[in-house]
Amino acid sequence: MESRAARDMLSSSERADLATSFFRTTVVMEHTVMADKPNISRGEMGVLGTLSYEQDGLAPSELARRLKVSPARIANTLRSLEKKGFITREINPEDRRGIVVHTTEAGSAYARANLVSAVGHIEEIFDALTPDESRELIRLMDKIEGMLCERGGIDSPPLEHINEAVIEADDGEVRTS
Repeated sequence: MESRAARDMLSSSERADLATSFFRTTVVMEHTVMADKPNISRGEMGVLGTLSYEQDGLAPSELARRLKVSPARIANTLRSLEKKGFITREINPEDRRGIVVHTTEAGSAYARANLVSAVGHIEEIFDALTPDESRELIRLMDKIEGMLCERGGIDSPPLEHINEAVIEADDGEVRTS
């Protein structure tokens, strides 16, 4: 296993420095990206982002499973998003006992604009890297993501729609924060 061999070559102090640096960087990036979104929580953005590519909507229990949060937390998040006009909850037409959650037009537009804005912030951060450094960082992040998804038993989120939205924004559409 290449990763175990590489880890074994680092001293305990170096591994601690690597972990601390990675943690600190992710925290700073998250705060930087979310700083201009005071009216929505990270959890709410997670729900909007998850629902934004689910045309048939999702049951609250499926949202909780995908986002790895409790049903109570999802219920509170959905209540808040519903008050903001970003989602609707409807009786499941296939199973009249269940509920299906959909984004509204406003919710979809908000999610899309904020995802494009967040990616734009991150692009600005990475402007400090050379093209070779950027490619190496992508390779390393893909490797880490794969390991985390495998370890967590989750699928990598399908974010291709974000790439398309960012390319459209770069081609002349106005980015909205």
